[in-house]
Amino acid sequence: MKVLLSIAAVLSLVSPKAPQLVNSETSPNVLLIIADDLGTDMLKSYGIGKDMPKTPNLDALAKRSVLFRNAWGTPLCSPTRACIQTGRHGFRTGIGITVKDSTTYNGLDASEIILPEMLDAGTGERYRHALFGKWHLNHATQADLSGAPKGLDVVNVQGYDHFEGVIHNIVSPHSYVNWPKVTNGVERRSNTYATTATVDDFLSWESKSDAPYFVVLSFNAPHAPFHEPPKALYSSRINTSNLPKENPRPYYKAMVEALDFELGRLFVSLGASIDNTMIIFMSDNGVPSVVVRKDPNRVLGDDHCKGSAYEGGVNIPLMISGPRVTVPGSDCSALVHAVDIFATVAELAGVDLKDPEVFPSKRILDSKSMVPFLEEPNRQSSRQFNYTEKFFANTLSGAQIVQSQLAEPPLCQPVVELPDYESDLELTMCGQALVDYTDNQTSLRLDGAPPNSKAFLLVGATSPR
Repeated sequence: MKVLLSIAAVLSLVSPKAPQLVNSETSPNVLLIIADDLGTDMLKSYGIGKDMPKTPNLDALAKRSVLFRNAWGTPLCSPTRACIQTGRHGFRTGIGITVKDSTTYNGLDASEIILPEMLDAGTGERYRHALFGKWHLNHATQADLSGAPKGLDVVNVQGYDHFEGVIHNIVSPHSYVNWPKVTNGVERRSNTYATTATVDDFLSWESKSDAPYFVVLSFNAPHAPFHEPPKALYSSRINTSNLPKENPRPYYKAMVEALDFELGRLFVSLGASIDNTMIIFMSDNGVPSVVVRKDPNRVLGDDHCKGSAYEGGVNIPLMISGPRVTVPGSDCSALVHAVDIFATVAELAGVDLKDPEVFPSKRILDSKSMVPFLEEPNRQSSRQFNYTEKFFANTLSGAQIVQSQLAEPPLCQPVVELPDYESDLELTMCGQALVDYTDNQTSLRLDGAPPNSKAFLLVGATSPR
């Protein structure tokens, strides 16, 4: 059988009904809000954490939404964002680890069809589109040896009409109040608090925009650098005698509260138009380890965090509200994934992804629309398993493995820990090495396994241990 470079969980489920298209005259606005490094243990609506920030606006949004409890992303930022934009897993796009502005890391290739391009082709450019905040899928300055687009205008080159934000993370010597803001390819220094600026920039654009629109609000918060937000944006107490590097958790929580405050301002500012706006709120991955390890309640293990394939790293918040939601305040336990944003946006906008003029029939799409769950939250999942991955380098050519390393016969690895079986059981996993032409796939065979055994393959990862 074929096994992908991955962590996979398996459940038995069935297929959904065919998607329902939206009439072009009543197409809703679609607002995709992405928090950065926000785990389910930080939101009251998920009932996991105990030491949490105050998030009244996100709590209220959950009561207007279908809340997905089994949504997965990837352990890291760029791979999840590539999933969102393309509807395809990283082993197809080549984005398996964080994209850095370095020739070592490949960016997202121009051949990938991303959300605004899909909407243009599928709606006759009926939807206006923009992205505010963080991109983190291509290089800003360094040459990209893979040939992927680069430059300060890369978000526009990739397909968005309008972009305001940062190409990568905000990093030292910059801060949330002193950062290089890019507006459609032009960079200027901004001293507006980055979380506030993302909302301000969207509201300014939205006030001049004719509906319908598709917008990504890709916040930097609560990603590092950890800091104390402007005092008007949060109410929790921080002992500032402890610097963020000593205990980042209270600063992180204040940053989440500031994000929630600005989301409340956003929702109020939308006014009556919010009634015709589908709001998708999500995160890219879990909470950073330096924050998890300072949890006084030890809700998650130290390694169950961003960067790991544990639930704490890849089970992401996801809630959807708006006119297509029939039972607000519902929970959905179906297995869904960040790749599903693509097909969901398509269905909300009335796009037929089976049209080869919109999406080539020979190109594999991993995305499944979540709209059926908005209308029937208790319906069975469309997936048998959920999937995540983390690999290096960001390339389909697998630069770290050369063809000469391919072994004949297949490499075999004895499994040494079998606590649930007889001690004399000899279980061995055998498969071909992953090489530059395998597209991150390999055959896997189990020798000595009990009947009906299932297995997954984890290659080159640092966790789980």
